[in-house]
Amino acid sequence: MSSRIEPSLHEVLNYPDESRRMLMQGFADKVDRIASNNRRTDIELFQVCRALGEPNVPALLSLCDDGLPAYKAGVWRIDCRSFRKWATAYTPYRPQTKPQTAYEGEPLF
Repeated sequence: MSSRIEPSLHEVLNYPDESRRMLMQGFADKVDRIASNNRRTDIELFQVCRALGEPNVPALLSLCDDGLPAYKAGVWRIDCRSFRKWATAYTPYRPQTKPQTAYEGEPLF
């Protein structure tokens, strides 16, 4: 019997574009399913930890720097609609670096 090992949200954010898009869509579907079962669009973060492959709420909150749309309303919550929007549009920040060129003007000294 083989076991499926699914990556966590932290891991998926660093995947190549095509793989990341597919897996992020799956995460958005899981969060929507949980929201549907609760009959609410805003759900508590602890309810989605397992679906997103994260061990706890602080691990999920560390993704707020990457744009995770979590907010505090008594307890930490996430809205499934804003999560889907973030998950499907997510692109990692990669600064564009220009190759260093040698100075070709007058000598400085």
